[in-house]
Amino acid sequence: MAPPPLPKSAEPVEPVGPVEGQEKEVEYERKEKNPQKQERTLAWWMRALPVAIHVLALAVYLVPLTRDNLVRNPEATLDEMHIVSTENADVRGTSSLYDVFVNDYWGRPMMSESSHKSWRPLSVLTFRFFQGGGIFGWSDLFCHRLLNICIHATLAEMVSICSTRLFPSACPYEFLALRCLTKLLFCLHPTHVETVVNVANRPHILALLCSVLMVDPSVSIVLVMLAQMAGLLSSETFIFQMPAVLLTMTALQSKLDLSGTSFSLGSAVKKLIPRYFVVVFLTGVYLGGRYAFDTLSIPEGLMRPAENPFYEFQGRRRIMNYAYILSVHIGKSLLLDPIGFSHEYGFDCVSEIKGLDDIRLLGPLSIALGVVLFFVWCLCKKRGDGGVAEPLLLFLVACSWLATLFPVSGFVKVGTFIADRIVVASTTAFAIFAGRAL
Repeated sequence: MAPPPLPKSAEPVEPVGPVEGQEKEVEYERKEKNPQKQERTLAWWMRALPVAIHVLALAVYLVPLTRDNLVRNPEATLDEMHIVSTENADVRGTSSLYDVFVNDYWGRPMMSESSHKSWRPLSVLTFRFFQGGGIFGWSDLFCHRLLNICIHATLAEMVSICSTRLFPSACPYEFLALRCLTKLLFCLHPTHVETVVNVANRPHILALLCSVLMVDPSVSIVLVMLAQMAGLLSSETFIFQMPAVLLTMTALQSKLDLSGTSFSLGSAVKKLIPRYFVVVFLTGVYLGGRYAFDTLSIPEGLMRPAENPFYEFQGRRRIMNYAYILSVHIGKSLLLDPIGFSHEYGFDCVSEIKGLDDIRLLGPLSIALGVVLFFVWCLCKKRGDGGVAEPLLLFLVACSWLATLFPVSGFVKVGTFIADRIVVASTTAFAIFAGRAL
């Protein structure tokens, strides 16, 4: 005989609270989404580490520049002489603001055949409105270098914060270690020396500052628009950072949408559509304007063998030599330099590759093989419910920052042969992923 039915009040009901084992998962998720709060559990000296590293980022450049009377009577490099020259009307403020926007970085009219087409009005304005000097007796050049150092330290802090959001951790020690290691790797990278100390290279760190600001999906879309316009007005190389901005923005948004162990790439993409549109639209307007005014590339007559001895190469000759030049820049980004660290290279410092038997071609071949192997590894690696989507996205993020080296790939005309300043943007990926690996 079947047992009599239970009274309605005695029927079993579903538990209201979390089931056994679920409470820890919810708590883990809450900690993972708010890793900054975990710093409160650290000792005071550990919480002070980011501040100490920030001081180091300033001191490592300031200390050498304050020796041997470099504050009141510094010596300028060749490019600095042109920028801070008393004859530079755009910097000195003796020209109109209209002239700043129609002239190139060196004060020549953009439409002139003698212009290198480096349109950087915002960078020029930072020199124009920050003359320095004053009651301290500091020289203008030292003050401009000091401003570069402050911008670089700020950029290092922003990159370190980006790394903790790209790789969130519930463990406060892992969170702090990643932030500190990323900042150290970025601010102490040897290729940054030329860009920071040489004030003429300010456009490159200003452009990167705007890019790192844009990747944060939590900032207002209005701020994203302003940052992109500022970047476009800072340096023409900013345009090559847009793929990295979009992919990093997507990866960061996917982390914000992370629920438990579920990776929601589709949800992240939907939320970022307005930002994608803004970035693509402003990029198109910029490129369309440069094309309409015929200022996209350097005139042939200004390409000098002393600065770029390979610019006339064609066919297989061009592919081989520029593949090696690209591998040198990638090596610089990864702290591996087959030539030796130097801020710039002149005529005949790198001999031409004349055949496939040249051992230097092992550089680009090794890099290509490494990229393929990492891609295959990402296809085989699965994370939670997201499958291969998350590791593949992180792989694309890393590659997109290395793709900022496109100007030295041989596909576009550039006046520079090899230079550390070109590498700075790509070191963002090195600092973040090497910090994570360590």
